[in-house]
This record gives sequence, structure tokens and C-alpha cells, in this order.
Amino acid sequence: MTEFFALLSNSGQVEQDSKLWEDLTKSTRLTYLNEHETILVADTHQEYIYFIVQGCIRSFFKRADGAETTCWFFGNGDMVFSESSLLYKQPSQLSMQATCPTKAYRISTQNFELITGAYPEFRNVCLRLQASYHQKHFEHNQVVLRLPRASRFNKFLSQNPRIIGQAKEKDIANFLHMHPNSFSALKRDSMQR
Repeated sequence: MTEFFALLSNSGQVEQDSKLWEDLTKSTRLTYLNEHETILVADTHQEYIYFIVQGCIRSFFKRADGAETTCWFFGNGDMVFSESSLLYKQPSQLSMQATCPTKAYRISTQNFELITGAYPEFRNVCLRLQASYHQKHFEHNQVVLRLPRASRFNKFLSQNPRIIGQAKEKDIANFLHMHPNSFSALKRDSMQR
């Protein structure tokens, strides 16, 4: 729980040895996810909210032709949630899967809602984590994807250095809207510099 406390403390004030901390300790479990372990399947409701300590979880959807489109990579310090499931109580539009061995704390959606309802300080921490996700997601979709390929790659590398080694190149290339061969060439060039 010390890591979970540190993660929450980085995002706001959650005092250890408080009633909130006691309730979080009772409701939250440390989980080790295997590479490719699926934590959410599209068209189902999210059962657990995850807080990543170390690792990476990819959100994606399958197109009609069966190909996957990567929507996001959640990394260290992120709160992993499906907007449609958590915020709108609808089945998730996305699937989520660990891209590498991942260490995270999980809390059932039901307990998450009870605790965020009872403790404004925890709700505020979670709102800040959600806002951070929304800001990064907006920037990616509105700014990064309009950049030339090399600039997209460099921006992603500077903002997400760990994910390069934690996710498949084809998934990162897909996320950056480029061909895997282009991604590999850019990665090779960056390693030679």
C-alpha cells in the first residue's frame, strides 16, 4: 500500500492513517498483470479501476475487418478507466490489455464509487488523474497527429520513453498513425543519434 499511497500523494493530498486510508486499504488490492492479460473487453462494463505502479496498459478497439486500433497507453502513475463505463454507466467501447508485466492497484468500480462519494479528497485526486488523461488525449488527437511523422515519433518518445520498451512497435505505430516500417526506421535513427 505504500506505493499506492505514494501514487495518490503525487496527485493530491491523501493522508496516511486516515479513515480514507483505512477504507482504501480494505478495498484496494495489489495486482500483477501478465503481458497480454485482458482487463476489459469491449461491450462489457468495467469491473475494476486500476492505478498503475509500473507497466503499461493499452486501450484499443477492433474494426469490422478484425484489425485493432490502439487508442491510448496508460503508464506509471495513471488511473486506468473506461470513460463510457465509469462516467456514463454504459458498456465500454474499448478493450484494455497489459502490454507487458504490469503492477497495479485495483479497486472494484462499486467500491470506487462509494469511496469517491464519501471522500471529496479522494474524488479530487481521481478527477485530477482523469483531467490529466483528457488533456493528454486531447493534445494527442488535436496536436500530435497533425505533426509530420518524425515529429510525432519524437514527441511520443520524449513524453513516453518507457512505453517504447513495454509495447509492441506495431501498436505504437498504429497509435501514432504511421506504418510499422516507418516507426522502426525512426526508432533506428533515434538510437544512432
